[in-house]
Amino acid sequence: MIGRAAVVAGVCVAVLAVQRGTARAQADERDRFYVDKDDEDRDKTLWQGSLTSSSFYFAESGVAGTTYGGMVPPDNGSPFARMWTELRAQLDGRHLKGGRWDARIDARARVVPNPYDQGNADPARPQAGLFGENEYELRELYVVRGGRRSDLFFGRQVIADLGAIKIDGVRLDYAKNRRWTYLGFAGLYPLRGSRSITTDYAPGIDKANQPTGRVMPATGGFGGAYRTQNSYGALGAVAIVPTSRDGGYGGTGTYERPRLYVAANGYWRRSPALDVWHYFIVDLYGSAGTAATNASGGFQWKPSPRLRFQLWANHLSTEALNVQVREQLENEAILDGVVVNNVKVQRIGTTAARAAVSALLGKGRRFELTAALQGRRRPDVVLEAGAVDQPLPAAKSLDLHVQAVDREFYGGLRLEGTFIRTIGLGDASYARSTAQIVRLGASRELKDGKAQVMGDLSWVTTADDNATMQCLPGQVTTCYGSANSTALQANATGYYRWKRDWFVTGALGVGTQKLIVTNLSGGGVPQATTLIGQAFLRIGYKF
Repeated sequence: MIGRAAVVAGVCVAVLAVQRGTARAQADERDRFYVDKDDEDRDKTLWQGSLTSSSFYFAESGVAGTTYGGMVPPDNGSPFARMWTELRAQLDGRHLKGGRWDARIDARARVVPNPYDQGNADPARPQAGLFGENEYELRELYVVRGGRRSDLFFGRQVIADLGAIKIDGVRLDYAKNRRWTYLGFAGLYPLRGSRSITTDYAPGIDKANQPTGRVMPATGGFGGAYRTQNSYGALGAVAIVPTSRDGGYGGTGTYERPRLYVAANGYWRRSPALDVWHYFIVDLYGSAGTAATNASGGFQWKPSPRLRFQLWANHLSTEALNVQVREQLENEAILDGVVVNNVKVQRIGTTAARAAVSALLGKGRRFELTAALQGRRRPDVVLEAGAVDQPLPAAKSLDLHVQAVDREFYGGLRLEGTFIRTIGLGDASYARSTAQIVRLGASRELKDGKAQVMGDLSWVTTADDNATMQCLPGQVTTCYGSANSTALQANATGYYRWKRDWFVTGALGVGTQKLIVTNLSGGGVPQATTLIGQAFLRIGYKF
């Protein structure tokens, strides 16, 4: 459930903060990294880590679609398969050569072959990934020098306490006492969301679209992490300063405003029956003005061991520096009063709230019933289209979630059934479509927990807001989508740990999809059934 996941995420953030900030100051938390090896000889380096290899394949198959008026019939299945394979390595080194230095490496390489050759043309990239290209991601690479009260970090790292910002730089933690640890950092700011070292620092361009080197914003911040018997969290402030001009066609040719935000997160156990959490990032200054970029909070109340209530709310806005993302956008052009590209960066916020109740029933709490209601909203958006702007009305929806679980079904199976219904509100649904999902799943442990098998069957129906309506190029609101669809999907997943340090997990899925699309004069045109297949395999080794 989302509410429970959010609470767990808050707990993890706070635990990480304590591990970093008070590792040397507290006797019961002297070990910075999680260790399942014996670490008795501190005069030698202790190495630990993992290697995982993952591969994915997805394909569709379908006959030519139904059309009218002599038009070329479209394919009902994509002619290209989506595939990728990647290798991820994580390595921790503790008290290197018996000294005070620790090290951390987390790197990933993904290969996404382009399925067809387009010569010298700008390639279309249907594959997975941020931009459909090979990815060489360096998630973390740093060394730490630990002292009695101070820890000094050098390299690429994520400051989870202050908005999970990634930096290439230096950080200092100072444990003032058992309750408070102060922290500060400074360095360079890679592109948020980048999945490869090739896109961490985007190429810069001037107003004539000529290259000017890499865009390398600077960042710095300070704050404090706290921990008491019943609570933990962190708060502080961060500044991000662009060091390159906002160039390119349509750019200002000046330096973008620095961004200054404050961050706070925390978890509080008021009593064994009540847990409260919060996560806030508020921009005080910058191109986006003063606004809450991320404002989340909620609580869980357990009046009895068999009953649980959850409530949370979240407001999330996009965040990006114009100078970082402009290189990924096309040059601005207006044709007949219509925007034909996406050069303008707009920040759009979404708001959501969810309430859920869960009850455990039967002998030994065998059954669990959960009901949840969630509302989502995205505000009005205006697309500047030259002579005539294109307004998009606010999008709203209401989601109903019902789930039933039997933990001791026949043959030792764990059986669960889920029903989800999304209803649009107002002029536009949240995702410009509504949906209904019915899912039945089962799982079972084998070989004393060394293996687990899972399977599920799902029935999904969706309806675009503009289904059976004609798309008019001059009216964007008529072109959200023009289809009704039904899909049946079956999946099987397995996990097996055949040795203490080796495991494998895999998944297979097959399904069908049926569409009813809109013709140019309005009205529905049924299409042939599309067959869908997918496979996933991961092999891991821990050392």
